[in-house]
Amino acid sequence: MDILRTKGKKSRELRAVDAAARAASLRGQGVDRGYQRGKIVRSMVKEGTATVFPAHGQTVVIRPYRKNVIRRAKGENKIRFNVWDESKQQYLGSCYAYSTPELSVQLHCHHLYRVQFNSQPRYPQILSLLEEVIH
Repeated sequence: MDILRTKGKKSRELRAVDAAARAASLRGQGVDRGYQRGKIVRSMVKEGTATVFPAHGQTVVIRPYRKNVIRRAKGENKIRFNVWDESKQQYLGSCYAYSTPELSVQLHCHHLYRVQFNSQPRYPQILSLLEEVIH
């Protein structure tokens, strides 16, 4: 296989390749996913692994530390987070729940957020971000 370097876009094919590359680079531009893949952010709770959050419509303060895009669920995100107890001023555990891509964009690691969950313990979802909590 030979690779030839051509200066400029002299042929119709090269112009088409350039246009396709430019269009591909613009898709999704400006979307902040809130996390960078490969960045190491650890849970504040040292014991065990993240468990499914027991959602029953409650409002909870969380600290997200990891996010994965679930491809088979049309881009839904699996958010791993620590649960923060405001009265004790400590982390209670490490859990996970799901959220839409639009909502997960707003959840950044090392921040505390008050969020509203759904009422399905077997499929917990973060429904809304109520506020960022400063402690």
